[in-house]
Amino acid sequence: MITPSGRLLLWFSAIVLPLALMGPIVPSMAIPSVLGILAFVLFVLMDALYSLGRDHGVGIIFQEVVRMSNGRQGSIPMTVISGARKIGHLRIGLAFPKEIRPLKGELVVAPPAAGETSHFEWDCTPLKRGGYLFDNCHIEYPSAFGLWAIRRRLSASFEVRVYPNILGEKRSVAAILLNRGMPGQHFHRQVGQGREFERLREYVHGDSYDSIHWKATARRHRPITKVYQLERSQEVYVIIDSSRLSARLPHSTHGGVQPEAGHESALERFITAGLVLGMAAERQGDNFGLITFSEGVGRFLRAGRGRSHFNACKEALYTLRNDPSTPDYNELCSFISMKLRKRALLVFLTSLDDPVLSEAFIRNMEIIKRKHLPVACMIKPAGAEALFSGQPAGTIADVYARLGGHLIWHDLNELGRTLASQGVMFNMFESGSLGSELVEMYSTLKRRQAL
Repeated sequence: MITPSGRLLLWFSAIVLPLALMGPIVPSMAIPSVLGILAFVLFVLMDALYSLGRDHGVGIIFQEVVRMSNGRQGSIPMTVISGARKIGHLRIGLAFPKEIRPLKGELVVAPPAAGETSHFEWDCTPLKRGGYLFDNCHIEYPSAFGLWAIRRRLSASFEVRVYPNILGEKRSVAAILLNRGMPGQHFHRQVGQGREFERLREYVHGDSYDSIHWKATARRHRPITKVYQLERSQEVYVIIDSSRLSARLPHSTHGGVQPEAGHESALERFITAGLVLGMAAERQGDNFGLITFSEGVGRFLRAGRGRSHFNACKEALYTLRNDPSTPDYNELCSFISMKLRKRALLVFLTSLDDPVLSEAFIRNMEIIKRKHLPVACMIKPAGAEALFSGQPAGTIADVYARLGGHLIWHDLNELGRTLASQGVMFNMFESGSLGSELVEMYSTLKRRQAL
């Protein structure tokens, strides 16, 4: 496609228009005016014909996958290949989706010399987690004398993957995630009442009869005691609810929350906090797994560790979207009973303020609590607090709102007591502190050797 440039319009108004007016006014200048106009038209056409092939060999190469973090500025790298002829400047355009905000509407670059390549980056900021495909890009370059702008569409098949931004959560739990040693500090093996067998030793007065290895005692004809140590490869599973309940917008009153955090859905907070908990579990030497569910089990990653496993968890979560269905705890717990053979810490990130769903959750905890350690965690609903714990109500609407919040708070506390009586932990966290609270809870369970 070829379009007239601003320079062509300027020269047209400076040459063609005066000559066209001079012919009727001065009859003797009619023929020179027509010849001048024809010469200008021929010059413009020659410039267009000569410049149509100047982009032969020009191309742009993009990476197949560009990875970014939600809310953080990133860049799309590209390699510009120059053609056989020199081009003054090259304008590049991409059809960005509304979820990605470019720093500039178009990118103007100076192509390299003929036969060479140059590398450029297009800065942009993703606003929403997910995967975004780009099919093509558009280029524009001036003609030899700058009278025309030649535009062409190039194939540019690449994907921008926007992952959850866990940088803010990492800073809040830096004391656990950072591996920094201090002078004079040493790491020692921790001996405790874990379920991982370490060795046998002679019986010492005060040892429990439960720790005596009776077969070894019979063989050696003297008491032999079993010594256990903390398990090094315990399994931690984060179970994320992606149903309609997680599509709501939690409103946190936590002081450290950024203003934009209140606009994130509960699912976004679950995903970010779950990844931070996975980093903390790996830091403690445990294996981290992932399960997502709604009306059925969605994605399942068996517990593992290492950078490749953590990247696999991010790949599984970056396209996770809310399902308008109702969560099915029956199928979820049946799946857990069949797939997870080893005792594990199961952290359920869901919403239990619906009485019918909370009853189904309590009923299904009977299936898995005998073998695993389940912990139910949810974001505290807005206004869910004791009746006289906040500021005095100012209007009648505030009174009814406080009464509604008190009823929700009372029902959730009853739910917590019911789950505690069955050996299931229940926690309500603020939206902004969900990641740090999960890591703190996990560290407490590790210190207590509850798993």
